Amino acid sequence: MTLQKISIEYQLPELQNINSTTNGETISALGDIFDTVGWGMNRYNSGPSHGEGADAFIGAALAPDGRVIFAPHDSSNVGIFDPSDNSYTSGPSHGEGAGAFQGAALAPDGRVIFAPYNSSNVGIFDPSDNSYTSGPSHGEEASAFIGAALAPDGRVIFAPYDSSNVGIFGNFSQVEKPYKNCTHPLVQTS
Repeated sequence: MTLQKISIEYQLPELQNINSTTNGETISALGDIFDTVGWGMNRYNSGPSHGEGADAFIGAALAPDGRVIFAPHDSSNVGIFDPSDNSYTSGPSHGEGAGAFQGAALAPDGRVIFAPYNSSNVGIFDPSDNSYTSGPSHGEEASAFIGAALAPDGRVIFAPYDSSNVGIFGNFSQVEKPYKNCTHPLVQTS
């Protein structure tokens, strides 16, 4: 088995984009950027408001383009956070109802797969065109799965909640990747 590393480009903020009112704040901001010891400190910052209400999302996955895709639970839409500019966008509607998904995983073809909780179908978000597709039916009762993970063979595995079975989605060996350089460190390659 050959493992490939995933690389994500991250651009540090430009000096003119650092908002401060005093020289001390500027020095502190620069220290936060360039002091690698500070990166290990526990910090929390509130991001943008999503406006989707309570219990909107449960779970998220990093898309190949660097955006973070939120699995819609009680939100009617896929959630999209862009860390490059700290913005939130309400993505496409999924139409699967309340309590739809709990968990997300990036598939080898670059799509984000949502673990169906109360949805009858697997959820599929394609970051290459910002589209949502209702995937295959899983045939389980409500509250079926909670969480998703990518297996080394490229399948997405759903953790059972009220389902008596482990959920298994996909055979990505025959799928063309919309993101040519999309790799996952745990997916086998030849």
